[in-house]
Amino acid sequence: MSKEYDDYLVEHKRAVGECLKLLAQEPSSVRNLSESLISDICENHDRSKLTIEEYEGYDRWFYGVKDESPEAEERFNYAWLHHIHNNPHHWQYWVIVEDAGSSVPMKIPAVFLVEMVADWGSFAYRKHMPLELKEWYDSHKDKIIMHPESRAKAEMLIDDLINKLQAKFMDERSSDSEV
Repeated sequence: MSKEYDDYLVEHKRAVGECLKLLAQEPSSVRNLSESLISDICENHDRSKLTIEEYEGYDRWFYGVKDESPEAEERFNYAWLHHIHNNPHHWQYWVIVEDAGSSVPMKIPAVFLVEMVADWGSFAYRKHMPLELKEWYDSHKDKIIMHPESRAKAEMLIDDLINKLQAKFMDERSSDSEV
């Protein structure tokens, strides 16, 4: 167990919560994203990363000892597989791989779609770089297998979150310069 990974998990969940709060602000295309629901999402977000199946794999790959051996990579890959199969806020959770090998994307329920975008946005939030979310998505979208309706909603949410992040950071800079 490393303090760095534990600190990351706490900060990541906080940033996801802040992104959810921004997405809930009016004008909002997200319905029923109450403070109570945001609290529930944040409490449960990435909870599986604390399990024996995931913790060590993530910690050793990204934090702590920072082991990049083939064994550590395999451990991380199993942790990631466990993570996406146990967390419906990941698009991979909603893709069926048929016996013939083709992939069938299912529609992602709204609550998980919003959490997914907040999860992606949390990294841009922590860096105070809203456009990083758009850059990340643009560089990954061709690899993301998503139902067309879910993709359209996700892209709308991404744009909404970027706009709200830009406004938030601009307001913070204005407040800082007034002091």
